[in-house]
Amino acid sequence: MNDSEAYEVAADDLDVALRESHIGARESSDGASSPCPVGEGTAGASATIVGRLADYADATRGILLPGALAVAVAYVSWLVGNQVRVLGPAVTAMILGSVTTTLARLPHHQQEWSARVGGRVLRLSIVALGGTVDVAYVLRAAGDSLIVMLGTLSIGLVVMWYVGRALGIERRVRALLAAGTSICGVSAVAAVAPAVEAEATQMTYAVAVILVFNIAAVIVFPLVGHLLGFSPHMFGIWAGTAINDTSSVLAAGYAFGSGAVAYAVVVKLARTVMILPVTALMAAVARRDPSLGGDHGAQGRPSAAAVLKRAVPWFIVGFLAMVLASSSHIWSSAAGHSVFGRISTYGVVLSLAAIGLSTDLRALAASDRKGFALGAVGWVTLALSSLALQALASAVHP
Repeated sequence: MNDSEAYEVAADDLDVALRESHIGARESSDGASSPCPVGEGTAGASATIVGRLADYADATRGILLPGALAVAVAYVSWLVGNQVRVLGPAVTAMILGSVTTTLARLPHHQQEWSARVGGRVLRLSIVALGGTVDVAYVLRAAGDSLIVMLGTLSIGLVVMWYVGRALGIERRVRALLAAGTSICGVSAVAAVAPAVEAEATQMTYAVAVILVFNIAAVIVFPLVGHLLGFSPHMFGIWAGTAINDTSSVLAAGYAFGSGAVAYAVVVKLARTVMILPVTALMAAVARRDPSLGGDHGAQGRPSAAAVLKRAVPWFIVGFLAMVLASSSHIWSSAAGHSVFGRISTYGVVLSLAAIGLSTDLRALAASDRKGFALGAVGWVTLALSSLALQALASAVHP
């Protein structure tokens, strides 16, 4: 049971105990017969209430502690990141959160809570970012990156599948790593997992591999981008097509600066939509290939329609709704950048602090090395193929 569920259960139990205490007290005052002396029932009810209050306090503390820690990490990261421009607040938040959890040994259930809340805040931050751009901007960014996006996606899937086979990695783990690295990280792992009937341990392992290269990307990509003199446009396409998780794309975009973040996010969201066809393909293949399923066979697998329903990212719909609202001039461009831009920026830093707090570096270091080797191959392949395809596109259409 996670902390939020424990909180709800404790609250319900406390409410029941209070009602029972009230009923017992009323029956005693009415002279109702009782097998125990008057006052003993009240004492028992009081003890129950005290116990329920203790459970309620424990559950509340289990939620508030990681929440307060995430806010504190975000605040420190904002101060430090604005001084250390090479990293920026977003990258600093992810790194500082991971180091804090590793050193403080944050309990696993609190790490899970941090990951869940961090993911929600991140998605809301992406929705807010939609209020800073218009339809023309989105269409231009998506159109400019289409060839590069499709090329890197295809290359990444093929290379990771066959390299993974050469490394002797189990087929379902290969499918998770190929989808997660080539499309959109953890979201792709979650979408593809039911299609191939991946086990929980396999999903956890794939997520661990992806998290390692998320952290590497938010540090390496901005540094390389500045070193090679990339424009915001070029860096946005590179980050959006080569970094696997949306949170890391945002962090790298903010660290690079110069207006790269909005462009990178639009490219990334266009790439995220590719969850749908890839998941549908894997679901269809899994229904014909028993080695990609579990012990239940084709009859036990969810239908392609059910898998696709889980794969639709709701925050993309929210982002596009905000883009349409911005294009309709419901608010001015200046107001959009001022209000929604700040909400998105602060939200990203807070979400990455929470996501960082869910990452224990000791646990990642103890994982099997083969998956990390495959993750490294995929990460480098996407980065280099994205740059090569951009250069090719520039040569064909200067």
